[in-house]
Amino acid sequence: MLGRGRYTAFDKQIFCGDFMQAKFSPSDAAISIFGFIKANPQFTYRYIAISAVVGLLNSFALAAAGLFAFLERFTEISKGSSPPSSSEMMAAVNMIKLPHLAIFAIISTFVTILVLGMALRKTVLNKEIGFYGLSWGNDENQLGIAMLQLAGIWFAAYVLVFIFGSLVAMVSPFLAVLFFVAFVLFMVFLLGRCGMFGVYTIVNQKASLAQTARETKEQFWSFVGAYFLAWVICFIVVLVMQALTGLALRPLMGDVGASGYPTDFKGTFSIGAILYFALNGAFAGVFQLALVCVGAFAYHKMNEALPATINPATN
Repeated sequence: MLGRGRYTAFDKQIFCGDFMQAKFSPSDAAISIFGFIKANPQFTYRYIAISAVVGLLNSFALAAAGLFAFLERFTEISKGSSPPSSSEMMAAVNMIKLPHLAIFAIISTFVTILVLGMALRKTVLNKEIGFYGLSWGNDENQLGIAMLQLAGIWFAAYVLVFIFGSLVAMVSPFLAVLFFVAFVLFMVFLLGRCGMFGVYTIVNQKASLAQTARETKEQFWSFVGAYFLAWVICFIVVLVMQALTGLALRPLMGDVGASGYPTDFKGTFSIGAILYFALNGAFAGVFQLALVCVGAFAYHKMNEALPATINPATN
């Protein structure tokens, strides 16, 4: 398996005996994107450009599906002192073209996997294959399987909490709150134990949440802290950048409604809207790359304890 670049817990036991993972700094992992950008500027610029194009096309697709029109209508009917009526809500929802939205969701999922695979291969294996790093192969297939597994776990947990929480709420609202708290704690558990699913999928060429959970067990809180800190930093930076971009481009966006989006589909093709959506896509790309770098940084640091001849990062 080592000859094919794959590395498993079995290999670790055979070649290293009692193996102790090297520790990594959550704060260093959270800001590891800066070191990656410095070492790989061309890849980073290309990744941001691809993310900008994807963000722009996503915005066009959402506008065509009627989502912007729905948001505008929903904002208008929510301004009143009383809650919107059921007829008003249904009229707003009917503005969404569900077939278009469903097609968008499917295509968007495949594109997300495609771009994620590009980032993971570079940060974990330092490889670029296909068209500017974009390629659909076994990596992407396995990433899709791993994401389906995670989505299934999340959905099952959500359904259980909703069903039992609703039943318990009939008896005691306080106990229902406890179910919500338990769901949040379970999400934290998934973040700490399965947040590295993409890294291990790329390394082993196979989706395996079980192995990911084993590998992250010893440093659970370090992973939670690293991902949470990276998310907070990126959220604040992106929020500020989006606000500044919106203010700067607002005069060029034409007729913008109360929702902050163009009031009609044609409005999405104004110069201001195109620049705004493209830049938002770029910001989202940097956000995703920062989270990918957290996992890649932690993986490389953890495996520094392995002899160089069998370190998966050197094979």
